[in-house]
Amino acid sequence: MFITPTVVGDRLFAGSCSGSFFAFDRKRGGVLWLHDTSTDGPPANFHGEPLITDELIVVGSDVDWVRFAGWDAERVEYVYAFEQSSGKVRWKHGATAGVISEIVRRGETVYGVTKDGELLALALADGRLRFSIRPGEGTEDTSIRYSALVRDDRVIFTGAGNSVVAVNADDGEQVWSRTLDAKINTTLVHSGGSLFVGTLGHTFYRLDESTGEVTARYEIDGFPYGTPVVVDDSLLALVGGKSFVRIGTDPHRVIWKQTTSTEWTSFRPLKLGDRVLVGDEDGELLSIDAESGTVSGRWLFAGGIRGFSVVDGVVYVGTLGGKLYAYSICLRSADDSHGKDGRPSFAPLAVDRQSVCQSP
Repeated sequence: MFITPTVVGDRLFAGSCSGSFFAFDRKRGGVLWLHDTSTDGPPANFHGEPLITDELIVVGSDVDWVRFAGWDAERVEYVYAFEQSSGKVRWKHGATAGVISEIVRRGETVYGVTKDGELLALALADGRLRFSIRPGEGTEDTSIRYSALVRDDRVIFTGAGNSVVAVNADDGEQVWSRTLDAKINTTLVHSGGSLFVGTLGHTFYRLDESTGEVTARYEIDGFPYGTPVVVDDSLLALVGGKSFVRIGTDPHRVIWKQTTSTEWTSFRPLKLGDRVLVGDEDGELLSIDAESGTVSGRWLFAGGIRGFSVVDGVVYVGTLGGKLYAYSICLRSADDSHGKDGRPSFAPLAVDRQSVCQSP
């Protein structure tokens, strides 16, 4: 389960990489409804973050060219708008290879980026296409890299051709475009008037949000991936598979680094106050002090950590093995953060509200 488990009221929403999107009872773990994408064709993946409205959950699905190598290159996957209460498909919009980015919104329009780097603008009410723009030639690439965000009256997105592009949110007219040195391999994030994005050229870029001008480059020891987190004058970033680093941006320096013997598999580190949570392929979820880089807590799950969220003291964790856990958590010290054997023994897709440590 790659995407972040999303809590809305008493429901927990999550999408799998085996073709299903679920709504669970948040407290008990029972399945309230599910949508099986094989009803629309071969099963799809859910990689991009969903958009929540009052009634709907809007999410993109996509095809994995590695898993489904040899299938029709023109295969269509869908952006779905599910009714939160019932799972009924309010609408769906098809796109070649599907939409891999998060879904973002401005007014009554939602936006997403397809797997070959095209921005789609869809009417929230019915999924009708309002406009689309592809800044360069798309490639059949398995990288989880295309993303979009809304800033005032613009949509800024990473698209085909190693490009970062800003367009008018109403009609798609291009405002500026910037081509970078190599394939973009991180989510685009913003802070103040700046944008940050990393490439396979072992470089983070800072761009001026208004003009797209490159204002700084930060060379790093490895390729960045996932979603970086901006903390003051620094970035928390996954690098090279095995490193999680805090990179100072003014001046440029490595402030601290945490490594894993396997791979950091949670592509979206989560900042919680003065801590940041990140997970690895061995199933270990770590709480790291954002200022010093020291480990302040660790929890072990069965399966590599993928998407996770923390709501009301409960951590919801999706794993590479396709299991979803709910676990009461307290962010205290590393010494008393495990259960008796350090590994919660939960059933697949079940909620267990045992505490991993006593409340302080």
